[in-house]
Amino acid sequence: MPIDNTSIRHRWAYSSYDHETETRPIKHRWAYSSYAHETETRPIRHRRAYSSYAHETETRPIRHRWAYTSYAHETKTRPIRHRWAYSSYAHETETRPIRHRWAYTSYAHETKTRPIRHRWAYSSYAHETETRPIRHRWAYTSYAHETKTRPNTTL
Repeated sequence: MPIDNTSIRHRWAYSSYDHETETRPIKHRWAYSSYAHETETRPIRHRRAYSSYAHETETRPIRHRWAYTSYAHETKTRPIRHRWAYSSYAHETETRPIRHRWAYTSYAHETKTRPIRHRWAYSSYAHETETRPIRHRWAYTSYAHETKTRPNTTL
């Protein structure tokens, strides 16, 4: 069998490159993606509830880590969820609900008022105020260019 140089990858199972081959390889953490539209039959999966293949059925199953996606626009009714506050479907309502892991996004520009948050210090919305708030993981960023003085890094 000749070697196809376009399909040689380091860990074949952990990637998705169906554009190279007709068949899709076995994929690690299949639950967090959706490519059931490629085949008529669904491959064998560990936990059925963790996937999203509502394009195959009318109703969408309960999904693990539903909070990090937004597909409420697909159906008029919202599917059953574990915690309502963890999701983002502000396109349905005027006000945005409280979100889990709000700290890693910035959408304070959408509303004049800031929503209720668990830890105020973990976010970045300095565009609202002149001074920058205390931020979690300060060490992994560099915005000393914002101030004339350099922060005290000496011991």
